[in-house]
Amino acid sequence: MIKLTDVNKSFSTINNAKPVLNHLSLTISEGDRILIMGESGCGKTTLLNILAGLLAPNSGSFQVGPPFRPIDYTNERERAALRYECIGFVPQNFCLVEHITVAENIYLAQKIRKIESPPLPIPSLLKQLNLEDISHEKVKHLSMGQKQRVAIARAITVSPALLLADEPTSALDEETSRIVLTLIAEQCKTFILVSHDSRIASICNRVYRLDHGKLLPRHLEHCFPNLSERK
Repeated sequence: MIKLTDVNKSFSTINNAKPVLNHLSLTISEGDRILIMGESGCGKTTLLNILAGLLAPNSGSFQVGPPFRPIDYTNERERAALRYECIGFVPQNFCLVEHITVAENIYLAQKIRKIESPPLPIPSLLKQLNLEDISHEKVKHLSMGQKQRVAIARAITVSPALLLADEPTSALDEETSRIVLTLIAEQCKTFILVSHDSRIASICNRVYRLDHGKLLPRHLEHCFPNLSERK
């Protein structure tokens, strides 16, 4: 699906360049359910933005497939095509259209992708995420937790080949987090979730820790000793 090889990314500061990703490599195949953890500021959001085609790395290889073929990550048109064709994205700031309603935000995503018959219709999606009662509310009037659920619904409704979500449970209580994670696991075959929330490991089959710009694989049982009891 996506293969990153020796990807580097740094950001310029007043005095020098701050490296964030350091010769990072990652292969994402269909069926992978990946959790990426790490300290705040370690580059998790940067990595997601590169995978989503929103940010270009400084160097390295970015391939899509199979069969794998390189894309020109300096070309915004190629990155936009990748987003349109296969990515569903839930950014930390949600990026919702504030002046239209909950239902309109979700429908807009379907309209842009030209999806006429989604596997999970909007009414069902709203019901599962407990958004039915506010479906006609403008987004600007919602709480952070409600906005987060709308952003998740918007990403799921396009049936993405790959879902990317940045801290998808950060504004949710424990019960709502459980509902959201169950929905993601049921509706998305392949996803990458960035989070500090260890509960997310329960729906994942691969866990990494991003440290000093590199992804370090972790064993689920070693990361979360109680995980086996929840399965």
